Amino acid sequence: MAAPIPAEPKLPKRAFAIIFGVSMATALGNTGLMSVLPVIGRTLAIPDYLISGIFSISAILWAFSSPFWARTSDRHGRKPLMMLGLSGFMVSMIVCGAIVTAGMRQMAAPMVIFGMLLLGRALFGFFGASSNPATQAYVAEHSSREVRTRSMANLAGAFGLGTVIGPFVAPLFILPKDNIAGPLFGFAAIAAVMLVVVWRFLPESPFVEETRRQTLAAEAEVAASGQKLKPMWLDS
Repeated sequence: MAAPIPAEPKLPKRAFAIIFGVSMATALGNTGLMSVLPVIGRTLAIPDYLISGIFSISAILWAFSSPFWARTSDRHGRKPLMMLGLSGFMVSMIVCGAIVTAGMRQMAAPMVIFGMLLLGRALFGFFGASSNPATQAYVAEHSSREVRTRSMANLAGAFGLGTVIGPFVAPLFILPKDNIAGPLFGFAAIAAVMLVVVWRFLPESPFVEETRRQTLAAEAEVAASGQKLKPMWLDS
């Protein structure tokens, strides 16, 4: 049974704290990995220009998949998309950590390790992007018009805070014997904690059923007209 829609949108402090943590953890892991990846590349004899390619593939997938995840969150809810994003983040970090560990043990050639890192990072770029539209939509639909701008600014502050903290925290996770894969496993643990917190303590938005109904009606109208949905940057 769906939760009743409140007469006046209001974002509970606990819900905002959880969403704040989701955004901060995602940004923290992203920039934290960026801060240690050049060291990983030099240690594993991967050229710098290929390391930059690992950054690029993630950013490109994030940018182009975000509109898809925004529409998906309208159909399937905010909470499931946050959990999917955190899961993608966690799995990506675990995969990349395992690949870096294999590379340090010389279990594969540098170019093989590079290709596997590229795929591991692509998991974050595609699936990790699903949490951002969901957190933004959750905050927006729980905020009245008077406080919506401030609420969205606070959410952006969470991402900015994580961006700053990530490079500072990353070296703290380096394991004994110079195991530079430690930060990746550390960030995966942070994602796992936030995943459990969202699952147990964040209620689904009471607006999700109405949003789903409106989204499906709009899609049916577009399909009936013979038009196709296209990204905003293609609009004339």
